[in-house]
Amino acid sequence: MNEKEVKRLSSLHVKKYREKYQQFLIEGSRLTYEALLADADVVTLFSVSGVDENISQATSARNIPIETIQEKQLRQISDTVSPSGIIGVCAIPENDLSSIPKTDNCIFLDSISDPGNLGTIARTAAWFGVHHIVLSEKCADPYNPKAVRGGMGAHFYCNFYMQTPSSWLAQSGKEMLVADANTDANGNIGSFPNPWILVMGSEAEGISEEIHAISHTKVSIPKLGKGESLNVAVAAGIILSSITDGKM
Repeated sequence: MNEKEVKRLSSLHVKKYREKYQQFLIEGSRLTYEALLADADVVTLFSVSGVDENISQATSARNIPIETIQEKQLRQISDTVSPSGIIGVCAIPENDLSSIPKTDNCIFLDSISDPGNLGTIARTAAWFGVHHIVLSEKCADPYNPKAVRGGMGAHFYCNFYMQTPSSWLAQSGKEMLVADANTDANGNIGSFPNPWILVMGSEAEGISEEIHAISHTKVSIPKLGKGESLNVAVAAGIILSSITDGKM
């Protein structure tokens, strides 16, 4: 691999270059194999010392090239301190809000700025069968390397809809559930009829006034002990477990 391509791949750590090339990076055998299982649009794989049999078979079946690169080049491209020996390039899918089925549930994230939290929410959503994640204009990029790592493969099962104004919520035709830490000390989460949109806001700023102005149902988690608040990704998991009738 020439240095120009190394530089281009390294630039995918930055949002404006992910947007320019419409590509993002995945790292490690586990994430790579998950992408192949999910039939994600994997463009190329790069490896220092070959790949395992499962990845080899999957890439052969889909004619995905595997290029051997030097360890030094891998370290230049990787976003991690200790690269695991394999990096993939995936195309960023184009998703349109109009393609969300009217009967499908969604999550709307309002100003979630931490990419790690965003990735964990996506991972949790995929677990509970929610495959549409709509992002406000102030959200982190879901294809940020930290978000991709936090998603642990959820990116290949979830559809992301970015830069969405809050006005879309009123037009969606779904029941809007707004997570609110201040609603009720006893909490009120429970089962709700489909389809719904669960709105989660940032821990620092909460839900915007524009969203509060739209007709909605507030949901909250009962506080049984001490502590100021829950991490937004943890809260999303608890609420999703309840409103999807998840059983422990």
